[in-house]
Amino acid sequence: MDDPYLIYEIFNRIEGIAWFGIAIALPFFVGRQTRRQNIAVFLAAFGFILFGITDFIEAPLRGQLPWWLWIYKIACAGFILSCRYIYIGWDRLNFKDRYLIFGLACLAASLGAILLQNYLYP
Repeated sequence: MDDPYLIYEIFNRIEGIAWFGIAIALPFFVGRQTRRQNIAVFLAAFGFILFGITDFIEAPLRGQLPWWLWIYKIACAGFILSCRYIYIGWDRLNFKDRYLIFGLACLAASLGAILLQNYLYP
């Protein structure tokens, strides 16, 4: 364990596997009554796979994520969040929805991490 970034790399690989696991489990644990809900669940599963890939890409980068990977991660998260509204219907979009609030908080955390990365490693 001479390399301090080894834990970072292992964590990202485990995280990528976890997102793949969620993608596989999602269709089995989320009920679907309509065709629209069925499509939303499978799109979300695809989104989780894409998001998992970002962690495998990130693992060897030692915390120095390029701008395009940040955009890829944020786009995947936005896509997964939009699948929720495809599932429940866009007419039920509510700015008090806990999933939307959580998604926006994660976006704010990502932007904070981007700024911190640029501040620490100009």
